[in-house]
Amino acid sequence: MRVSFSDLLRMGLLALALLIVSAEFSEGHSSRQKSGDLQVAVDLVLLDVSVQDKNGQPVHNLDPETFRIYEDKIEQPITSFSAEESPVTWGLVLDRSGSMQGMMKDVYESAVNVIDVGTNEDEMFIMTFNNNTETVAELTSDRRKLANSIFGLTAEGGTALYDALDSALDYVKQGKHRKKVLVVITDGGDNKSRIRFSHLIDRVKESDVLIYTVGMYGGMAHNPTEARMMAEPLNQLRQLAEITGAYAQFPADANKCRDAMQKIAREVSEHYTIGYYPTNQAHDGRWRKIKVAVTGQPNAKYSVRTRNGYYARERAK
Repeated sequence: MRVSFSDLLRMGLLALALLIVSAEFSEGHSSRQKSGDLQVAVDLVLLDVSVQDKNGQPVHNLDPETFRIYEDKIEQPITSFSAEESPVTWGLVLDRSGSMQGMMKDVYESAVNVIDVGTNEDEMFIMTFNNNTETVAELTSDRRKLANSIFGLTAEGGTALYDALDSALDYVKQGKHRKKVLVVITDGGDNKSRIRFSHLIDRVKESDVLIYTVGMYGGMAHNPTEARMMAEPLNQLRQLAEITGAYAQFPADANKCRDAMQKIAREVSEHYTIGYYPTNQAHDGRWRKIKVAVTGQPNAKYSVRTRNGYYARERAK
């Protein structure tokens, strides 16, 4: 059969059109993932969620159907759910200013023990701070190295808490596990940092790190003058923790600090991990507020904690 030049030209144009359509489809498909009949952006939001009953005890064995996730007050479809314990990258950020001298050894030992509650894959680093920040233990799963790193440390100088947390947020990115937790222990307000508290808050909001804060403020509740002086540092510790879905604790002594650390370690190991693809697909860099609720038994009162929100990642230009 003879094929004319015009036939060849039509066939060539048809092939070119098919190539163009295929390329456009591939490009669109690469930036989206199909879920049933709904195409959603591939930016999965993962939340670590803790649920407690009215007595402060963890609530186990909840099903995905009992959770409701809201982003900017709009309910989001849950696409992934896990109640299994997952490995953690821990960072201890420990105050070694002069005022910590009398309790530093006991508090530090209590802090290091949080890694013993989790999995064998957990890893940890330890930073201390006074006027400056020092990493005394690099990321490791070796419990002996971590314990040895805090021996012989002395307490002196001021309190550069904000700078220390700023450094810890950078360092924790090196961790190999998705779940990253910082535990900050201090006995006073910041008086030496170069960065402002407002800048630190912005950094915390941009991160996906849980920050538990522990204020060793002793018997200040019995001294009205001290209580007034420490009101702002207390509020700052609460704010730093609650933004991330964690909480602040204020143990009265080193023994109570040990109890606080055990509570933190247990809670981290009992998180639900819930994921969703936002229905708002705009990559505008704006803050998206998150709320998680549990629909339990009619008379059940649950306390649900997770991070307050996130910044929608802007597309690269």
